[in-house]
Amino acid sequence: MEILKPTNLETSSDITSTLNFKLQAISKRDLPVAVTLADYIALGVKNLEKKYRYVDDVIKTYQAEKEAIKGQIERVKIDGAKFLVENGIERLDGVVCSSITVTKEKPEIIEKTEKREFVPLVSEAEIEELLLSLGKAEIRSIIVEKTSKAIPAKLRINYKKSA
Repeated sequence: MEILKPTNLETSSDITSTLNFKLQAISKRDLPVAVTLADYIALGVKNLEKKYRYVDDVIKTYQAEKEAIKGQIERVKIDGAKFLVENGIERLDGVVCSSITVTKEKPEIIEKTEKREFVPLVSEAEIEELLLSLGKAEIRSIIVEKTSKAIPAKLRINYKKSA
């Protein structure tokens, strides 16, 4: 993971103050404000995105290693049990562990059961109409409220295409 050019945006808890400080520094140096501030923000975001991808890659690597270890544990348990059974051993006593025993194998069992299922041969609208006409149902008005989460305005950074 290579940081382009570190900025205070990667670690600042007060982004507004950091940007105000940077704006003052840009103004003191007589640099073009818009371009310099845009590049500063873009560098900060790009550095954070690189850190994020790096951490994501590390997590994926560890998850793959974790799955490999889990698989190896299962192979040791299964093949170890097979070895002990083939050699007529049901139990081993140890010093590091109290004992190792072989659990009984359980065969795969497929159970089929028959269940009753209600399958209407007419549409839901026809069922509704019939039940209403027989007085076995009624229509009620209900209020359905849907709330969507507020999303604050964000910066969108458009990077230049590199050749």
